[in-house]
Amino acid sequence: MKLSLLIAALVAVAGCRGFMTPSRAFDLVIDQPPAVDPLPIRVVDTSGYVQQVTVRQGEVLPPFEGRGGLSNPAGRPNDLVVQWVGGACDERAQLDVSIGGEGRLHLEMRTEVAPGDCDAIGITRALWLSLSVPIDPSEANLDFALK
Repeated sequence: MKLSLLIAALVAVAGCRGFMTPSRAFDLVIDQPPAVDPLPIRVVDTSGYVQQVTVRQGEVLPPFEGRGGLSNPAGRPNDLVVQWVGGACDERAQLDVSIGGEGRLHLEMRTEVAPGDCDAIGITRALWLSLSVPIDPSEANLDFALK
């Protein structure tokens, strides 16, 4: 009887571990235009989907409207390009990748901006996320927050 209870408890714990997604972090630096310091960025993935992250600067990428956008490169449904417009006074950024409501992929870009005066230049930045599953950009959300 005790052995069966122990086995049941172990199976329950092992089953629960399958539902817990460990957090994984990727630290990168985005080079900036001349006279602007490089931008350190951390990507924190709690979705379990992100396999690799690379910086994409100076490439021709799909246009986006507003503050930022998501796209799949042609023929690469498991890759998601995250583009956004930052500023010259951005000191560091963090992109949080998680599963949000209704099972949608949720991305939140949080940027810390230096205090004081700043040139009002918009700087387009991009990250390429290689994912373990295909993601339709229209089925994902991208939000922004300033620290």
